Amino acid sequence: MRTLLLTLALLGLASCVPLSDHPAGDEKNFEFDARLQGVWRAAGGDGPLLLFVGPGDDAGHGVQLVTVEETGEHRWKTVEYAGISTRRGPQGFLSVRYETTDGERRGWVLARYTLAGRDRLQLYTLDHTRLAALINAGKVSGRVSGDGPYADIDVTMSSGAELIAFLESKDGRRVFGPPHTLVRGAHQSTRTGVAPTPSR
Repeated sequence: MRTLLLTLALLGLASCVPLSDHPAGDEKNFEFDARLQGVWRAAGGDGPLLLFVGPGDDAGHGVQLVTVEETGEHRWKTVEYAGISTRRGPQGFLSVRYETTDGERRGWVLARYTLAGRDRLQLYTLDHTRLAALINAGKVSGRVSGDGPYADIDVTMSSGAELIAFLESKDGRRVFGPPHTLVRGAHQSTRTGVAPTPSR
């Protein structure tokens, strides 16, 4: 699995991905963080995988993400996601809608992001073990179903505002794993939009 897919925790997921009942922010009113606009690829990635990021609607609210991956048969596999971006000073939070393949669990996948200059994006995803420990200790509203790295974790805070307050707290800053770095990727323009540049 490509680095970027692991980073976003969006494709090919088992049911153990941590989910939140609410996004980190207000999904009805959040403006798109224009710094994220563009095409990204994993720094030092092992294959041609691109992430396209843009606003979710014409009014500039929400965020739309499209992953484009070249398969072993030299075809393009594309998957689209919707969410919101919430800018908080130099950093921000990305909340992406997600539902398990069997439909039993649904919610929001959360990530923290920072930008180093214009062309380098760092994404921090939730650390499964650290989050489970905080929930089990009663420091975070949530539930842990099962044991170990395959437990289902759901954050059940009452609002996006409460969730952001936690994520910006001392415990909240520690609940993210190490950063995954993305850089602006090469692309070519076509009459129908922007397409990835094939590796062959």
